[in-house]
Order: sequence, then C-alpha cells, then structure tokens
Amino acid sequence: MWARGHETDWNFYADAVGDPAWNYESILGIYRRIESWHGVADQRHHGTDGPLHISPGSAPAPIALAYLEAAQRAEMPTFDTMNGTLMEVAGGASITEVTVLNGQRQSIFRAYTYQLMDRPNLTVLANTLVTRLLFSKTDCIGVEYERGGETLHAYANAEVIVSSGAIQTPKLLMQSGVGGRAELKEFDIRPTLQLWRVRKCFLPEGRRPRERLGASPPKPSSRAHAVRRRRILFVPIIVRIVRRRVSAFRIVPESTSVRRCRLAAESRNVFDIMETNE
Repeated sequence: MWARGHETDWNFYADAVGDPAWNYESILGIYRRIESWHGVADQRHHGTDGPLHISPGSAPAPIALAYLEAAQRAEMPTFDTMNGTLMEVAGGASITEVTVLNGQRQSIFRAYTYQLMDRPNLTVLANTLVTRLLFSKTDCIGVEYERGGETLHAYANAEVIVSSGAIQTPKLLMQSGVGGRAELKEFDIRPTLQLWRVRKCFLPEGRRPRERLGASPPKPSSRAHAVRRRRILFVPIIVRIVRRRVSAFRIVPESTSVRRCRLAAESRNVFDIMETNE
C-alpha cells in the first residue's frame, strides 16, 4: 500500500523544527520524483518518471466498495486517489493505491537499490543486525553489527545514515547511549549524547504528533492547521477513510529525509545502515 502523510502533518513538522524543507509543498515535490504513477493524470500530486511503480488498487473487494458507499451516505466526500486532494482536506474516503509491478510488491529497495548492486562502492549485507552506533565523542563514526554469529564493526569515511523505522530507530539510538539520561541509566547504558526527545518520540499509538515531539503548539500558519484533528481508519489494502474532528491515531512518520547523522547537530532523524565505501 502507498500512503502519504497529510498536509497538516508535514506543515506541523516544518513549524516544529523551523525548516520549510519539511512543509507539505516541499515534500510533495519529493513524492512526485519517487512515483511512476499509473492512474488518472494529476501533475500536481503524482509524478510519472520516478522508479517506484504506483497504481490504483485493482478489483477492490466488495467490503471496500461498501465502505465507500457508507462514507457517501454519511456525507463524507470520496476521491479517486487517496494521495491527491484527500491529503489536503479535512476528511474523505478512497480506495488505496499499491506498489505492485508485474503482480509483485515493489519495495523501495527494489526500486532504488537493487538495480545498483553491481556498483563497487555499494555493499549490502543480508542477515545482518546492527546493534549499536559507534561514536568518537559526539560524532557517529560507524556501526557495530552481528552477522554469522560474529560481532563486527564497520567504520564510515563520510557519514552514517540510519533508517530503521519508527520502532527500531529510537531503540538503536538508545542502545548506543543516545537518549534521556534517566532512561539509559535504567538499563545500565552509558550515555553518549543526551537527547531526551529520542524517548519522547517513541510513544504508543494514540498520541498526536505534537505530543510525540514534545514541542509546544506552533502558531497557525495556514488554513491547514484548522483541520489538524482527525482520525484515519485503515481497511488493509483496500480503503482509507479520514474523518474530521477526531484525534489521529496513526504512528508518526520517522521524521525522515536523508539528513547527515552528525548527532552533535541534534539528530533530526536518522536512517538505516547501509555500508558504502567511496
């Protein structure tokens, strides 16, 4: 399933960190570059030259169509695509879009990395678990990982990028001594860098993004902030419904974009390890 963040989410992140590169219009351009869209033409919301094959869900299950009909009866607007105008309004329903090519799921790895596997400056290690980031003072210089029953180290000559998802990313950081001092002490982990927000961002579902980030509410900068509160309901693979006036229960996105993991510069987010040698 291909699901994007809502306009209000992205604009909130931009306000929270004071960086317009995180706002909806900026991120929308990234989405367009990612997509090879195979649906109704929509130049504003969808790209056609990207590596990731995106298409509307084919042959929706009867329950999906029933959900759409129920939404219409409840006077909720319905949309042809879930990642277009629906992500800019207060509520609505749509059949989900999928990343399926030739009958198989096309992952981001397949779309971006697999075709580059023969490059001499790229090494991808399967069956490998990164257990800790390695630091020189507050600079991340490499990773510790387990493979084939051995504990090994890989050192970076440029930068380390971490992209382990909303659960494993803060876990890896805290295992490496990056987080709140009290939480690290509870597990006898020696602090490397005190960033209390690592723990604050790692919260169960049910919290709004503002609560996760531990930030005070930004001043409304656009119409979008007036409709921040809503609920998103997933019917797996088939329907996404957005209702207004109910608090969101989605997991917050990883706050991701490829940022340098110089944790001394306050680790705005970190990404999964892929060893590269330039």
